[in-house]
Amino acid sequence: MEIFILILIILCIYRAISNKKELIQSGFKSYKNLEAKKSELEKELRELEDTYKINKKDYLKFKEETKMQVIKEKSEEINEQIKLLSEKETSLSNKVFDLENKFKKLNAIDFGVVPTDFEFEKSETYKEKLKNIKLKESELLRKIKSNKSTEVTINLDKLNRLLYNAFNTFCDYNLSRLTFKSYPTRQNQIHTNYNKLNRLVKGVTSIDEKLLDLKLEELESSYAYYKLKEEEKEALRIQREEEAENKRAQKELERKQAKLYKEIEALNIAKDKVNDKLLAAKDDEIEALRLELQKLEKEISGLQDEKTDIDYRVENTGAGYVYIISNIGSFGEEVYKIGVTRRLDPYQRIQELSSASVPFKFDVHAMIFSYQAYQLETELHRYFDSKRLNKVNNRKEFFNIKLEDIKKVLDLHKELTFDFNPDFEAEEYWATLKMIESDEEKETN
Repeated sequence: MEIFILILIILCIYRAISNKKELIQSGFKSYKNLEAKKSELEKELRELEDTYKINKKDYLKFKEETKMQVIKEKSEEINEQIKLLSEKETSLSNKVFDLENKFKKLNAIDFGVVPTDFEFEKSETYKEKLKNIKLKESELLRKIKSNKSTEVTINLDKLNRLLYNAFNTFCDYNLSRLTFKSYPTRQNQIHTNYNKLNRLVKGVTSIDEKLLDLKLEELESSYAYYKLKEEEKEALRIQREEEAENKRAQKELERKQAKLYKEIEALNIAKDKVNDKLLAAKDDEIEALRLELQKLEKEISGLQDEKTDIDYRVENTGAGYVYIISNIGSFGEEVYKIGVTRRLDPYQRIQELSSASVPFKFDVHAMIFSYQAYQLETELHRYFDSKRLNKVNNRKEFFNIKLEDIKKVLDLHKELTFDFNPDFEAEEYWATLKMIESDEEKETN
C-alpha cells in the first residue's frame, strides 16, 4: 500500500514537472513571437517617422514656395499700382506746370512781374555782346529824348500796366545785381525808382505802396538767402579743412605707431640675442652683456610708454593739443587764436597757419596736451564767447582778450601740465617796423 501511494506521488510530481516544462516552452515561444512582433512594429515606426520627416520637409518647402509666390504676386501688384500713381502724379504735375505758366502769362507779364532766377554768362564774348547792346539802347534813348513832348491821351489801365511793368523790371534788375556789399544801395535805388515813377504820373495814378513793401521784403529775403548760402559754403569749407587735418593727423599717428612697433620688435630681438650670449658668456664678458641688456630694457620701456600714448591717441580721437597763439603784426595786440590739433608735432600746424595767408608768423604762448582736447577748446571758446572778433561766424577762433585771462581759466585745470609764454617774439614784425622807421628817416634827410 505504501508503495502504491509512493508511485502515485511520483507520477504526480512527474506530471507536474512535465506540465511546467510545457508551460516554459510555450512561454518562451510566446516571448519569441512578441520579440519578433516588437521588431516589426519598431521597423514600421521608423518607416513612419522617415515618411513623416520627408512629408514635413516637402510641406515646409511647399509652404515657403507658396509664400514667396504670394509675396511676388503681391509685390508685382503693388509695383503696378505705384507705377500707375507715378504716371498720374507726372500727368498732374505737368498740368499744374502748364496752368502756372498760363497764369503767369495772363496775369503777370502785363505788369512786368518776371522770374528773378537769372543766370548770366561770364565769357568775354558775351560781355562784348552786352556792351554793344547797351550802346544801341543808349543811342535809341537819346533819339527818343530829343523828340518834342506832345500831350497824349492814354487809357488808365494801360498806363498802370506800363507803370507796374517799369517798376517790376527795375526791381528785378536790382535783385539780379544783389551782393553782400550792394544791399543798402539796391534798397535805396528801389525806393528812389518808386518815388520817381510816382512823380511822373502824379495826379493820375500811383504804384501801390504795398508792392514797394513786397519788393523790399523780396530784396531782404534774397539777401538773407545769399548770406546764408555763403555762410554754409564757408562752414563746409572749414569742415572739410578740419576733416582733412584730422585725417592727416590720424595717418601721422598710425605711421608713428607702426614705426614704434617695429623698433620695439627689433630691440626685443636684440635683447633675446644678448640673453643667449649671457648663457654661454665667460666671466669677463658677463658684466658688459648685462649693461647692454639694461640699456636695451630701458630703451624698450621708453618706447613702450611712447607706444601706449600713441595707441591711446589713435583709438581716442579726442586727444590732442590746444594751442594759444597770436599774430601782433597781422591782428594787433590782445588778439589770440584758440585752436586744437591732433598732430604728433603740433608746431607743424602752427607753421601751416603762418603760411602765405598772413603776413607774419604766429607766436605760440601755450601748447597744452589733453586727452579731451576738443572739450577743452570748446570750454575756452564758450568762456570767451562775448570777446569773439567775428560775431557772425563762430568757426573763426580769434578772441580780443588778455593773455592773463586765458591763463586764469587754464589754471583751473589742475590735471594739465604746460608752459605759458607771455612774450610776443614777432621777430619779422619788429624787424619790419625798424626797416620802415629807417626808410622814413632816409626820406626825411
